[in-house]
Amino acid sequence: MRRTAEEAAQTREDILAAALREFSQYGYHAANLGRIAKAAGVTRGAVYHHFENKAELYQALLESANLAGGSVLAEAVAAGGGDALTICEQILVRWFALVEENQQVRDILRLWMFQSNQAPDLAAVEAR
Repeated sequence: MRRTAEEAAQTREDILAAALREFSQYGYHAANLGRIAKAAGVTRGAVYHHFENKAELYQALLESANLAGGSVLAEAVAAGGGDALTICEQILVRWFALVEENQQVRDILRLWMFQSNQAPDLAAVEAR
């Protein structure tokens, strides 16, 4: 049975949520795609359908935080009225509000901060 685009997108989100829990609990190197698949309620094949490997899955998590941060930046520029100091202030206010309100963003930031220090080889993944 062919999945709809909406179902495929939901599967991808389920995998990302499971991956965030897995990386948070076990760290990047000890994370296991089999456990991620099981937690997401999918097969390993489904994980590989959406993500080429563990590094790509980790990168997708970082990108999801970047997307949230990008919307904060756009809102701050719009609210700043062209004044650089006001825009900077709005960026900080909105970013802190996002981090405070969004558990997923907090978890991704925590993962990024601690995994980067413990696993220097992830720098290439994060640089993408």
